Amino acid sequence: MILLGQTVLKKLKSLLKLKSVLDQCGLEESAEKACEPCLRMSFLGVWFVTEKMTLEVTPDCLVEISELIIMLMYKEKARKKVQSLLGKLDFVSSCVKTGRIFISRVINFLRKFSNDDKKLDVSNELRNYMLWWSKFLLTFNEISIIILEEWTEPDLFFSCDACLTGCGSLSGSEYFHCEFPEFISQHHFHINALEFLTLIVCLKVWAVKGKKI
Repeated sequence: MILLGQTVLKKLKSLLKLKSVLDQCGLEESAEKACEPCLRMSFLGVWFVTEKMTLEVTPDCLVEISELIIMLMYKEKARKKVQSLLGKLDFVSSCVKTGRIFISRVINFLRKFSNDDKKLDVSNELRNYMLWWSKFLLTFNEISIIILEEWTEPDLFFSCDACLTGCGSLSGSEYFHCEFPEFISQHHFHINALEFLTLIVCLKVWAVKGKKI
């Protein structure tokens, strides 16, 4: 049992109250899963840490996923292996939210399979993204914050993308696209930096003061 914003005594009282309610409703609590109030609890492979207000992938899951990434980087792959990897990374992205952008690369690779038996070599691009996961998984695992406030609907949606030479964005019936000026293209920035730059440009173009996007 994990509770937010309460003293230890209040948590214990809440636990006893919960047990009483379960008994009154005729529900049997699983003894294996039951535990006293604590600051960190594992649920479906995720640690909820109220002391730091973070969501973290458990150490066992981290080891399993890291080993899977390394194993899949250096051999030709069948569709089911790639699907397994995609499922693991999708799970991790619930805690390592910065990794969501890289899941699309795995999905694109998955589309290349014509059947379950076909095997394909991992491209250098995808291998680099897997190296990113392997290198930064531990670093970014403990930075996702537990959100307490209720999110409201945004007032505006937009989508954007970038390539090595330019960028563009779409919002409703409005859009823009342009080539990067020379003072940007001459630096040969990584595509991640160009995509982030595009996002900033979109905020300048579409964002209205006081609006949620």
